[in-house]
Amino acid sequence: MTTTLGYTVLSAPSVLEIEEKRSRFICLLSPVQNKAEIQPALDCARELYPAANHYCWAYVIGDAYQPKWVAANDDGEPSGTAGRPMLNVLQQREVGDILAVVVRYFGGVKLGAGGLVRAYSNVTSQALDAAQLKTVLPMTSLTVIIDYAYENVLRNKLAALGGTLEDVSHAEAVRCKVSVPSQFAAEFCAWLTRQTSGKSIIET
Repeated sequence: MTTTLGYTVLSAPSVLEIEEKRSRFICLLSPVQNKAEIQPALDCARELYPAANHYCWAYVIGDAYQPKWVAANDDGEPSGTAGRPMLNVLQQREVGDILAVVVRYFGGVKLGAGGLVRAYSNVTSQALDAAQLKTVLPMTSLTVIIDYAYENVLRNKLAALGGTLEDVSHAEAVRCKVSVPSQFAAEFCAWLTRQTSGKSIIET
């Protein structure tokens, strides 16, 4: 469930299988945070199940309520009968940062368009039911340039807000890459400007 404080993601990969009229449908759920992770996960599914007939998929990256990217693919099944129904389940269940791959072994009995939609939807929904989920906070990434005198103050403020210091470099000034819970990003920027009397530089 999406809230102003966070959104739902997978805690760990999960696999679930169902059978419909002798066809096997195996749903693999994987946590993903960017599009570069999609192809390796698809390659892994093909390696695990090399004799399957279809490898249909759908993903939601970011908060499912306001995602950064979504996509779906039917991989040879009739258009709209596999990837899109899977994506609909992910979005209706409001799970983000997730890739669902459904591997199908054809059992010799045609299911028809309606049967395929139900099978792909059901296996994805049941896989989510069985998966371990957690809530994460949406984060905003910022680059901050400050004088040395403010580095420790910055670190303390980040800790208080539940943010993280991703990287820091020291030259004429301190350059910090930080992640701040999105709900506190505006507050953090305003606080930093006040704290440094307007001498900090904040880049988004």
